[in-house]
Amino acid sequence: MFVLKKDRIAVYTYLFNEGVIVAQKDFYKAKHSDELDVHNNVVIQLMKGLHSMGPPPDPTEKNPEIRRYVKQTYAWQHYYWYLTEDGLEYLRNYLHIPKDVVPKTRQTRQASRPARPERGDDRYGDRGDRGDRGFGREKRVEGGLAARSSPATASAAASAAAASAAAGMASGVRAVPAVVLAAPTERLGPAETRAVLLG
Repeated sequence: MFVLKKDRIAVYTYLFNEGVIVAQKDFYKAKHSDELDVHNNVVIQLMKGLHSMGPPPDPTEKNPEIRRYVKQTYAWQHYYWYLTEDGLEYLRNYLHIPKDVVPKTRQTRQASRPARPERGDDRYGDRGDRGDRGFGREKRVEGGLAARSSPATASAAASAAAASAAAGMASGVRAVPAVVLAAPTERLGPAETRAVLLG
């Protein structure tokens, strides 16, 4: 593919400055991005060329592997190219860039946020009084949710549900059974269980 020299230099300069370049798999897109005013197909073809190029393998190596100028990844209709060490040297020579200039991906960053304070005696920090939230520990009785109660209250609620169910059956109307959820340590007796199940 014929590529203008100004486009090649623009793409290579952008790749050298950023250290990585992303291109959507759209060969008809007129402009690659706001930062790079080059046809998207030109960017894709230049990067494929850098992916296929690389320094010749060393003949003295036992298993010479192909070293490439860029590493390519493809996912979700996008190409991702990452500059390798060999590609960095190639672009440095091609663009005549001094050795002290490096891409943004190779620059060391200063810590942008302050260091974390040391933990005190409280392992979980100061979270304040959270109170008794009782997740899933409320009991359901006819008429709504009631707070946690003793086994006697649960038995009384089951008896009340059984009585209302019996009254409904006597009048010929079947009542909706009340659900009583006992705490894990509580057990309902056989009569209360039958009243709840048959309710």
